[in-house]
Amino acid sequence: MKRMFELLGNLYKAEHIVEEVLMQVNPARNNDGILYCAVYDYIRPDCTLREYIEHPKRYGCPTMATIERCRRKILERRPELKNPNLDVILGEQEDLFREYARRG
Repeated sequence: MKRMFELLGNLYKAEHIVEEVLMQVNPARNNDGILYCAVYDYIRPDCTLREYIEHPKRYGCPTMATIERCRRKILERRPELKNPNLDVILGEQEDLFREYARRG
C-alpha cells in the first residue's frame, strides 16, 4: 500500500512539473521532444538527455511515456494551453500513418 502512495505521489509531482513547463515554454506545447528536454532540464539542469533516458530512476525523472500522459491530461483540463492547430496537425499525421500502414 505504501508503494502505491509513493507512485501516486510521483505521478502528481510529474503532472505539476509538466504543467509548469507547458505554462512557461510555449514551444513545448507543440513538440514532445522540446517538452521532454524542458521537463528534464526543470528537474536536473546539470544532466544530459542521454543520462535521463538511460537512468530515469537515478535522477528521479518521469519516463517519456509518463510525461506524454501528463501532457494529455493537462491539456484536457486546461485547453488554453493547447495549440489550436494541434488537432489539425495530428489528424494529418494520423491520415499519413494510416496510408503508410495500408501500403504495408
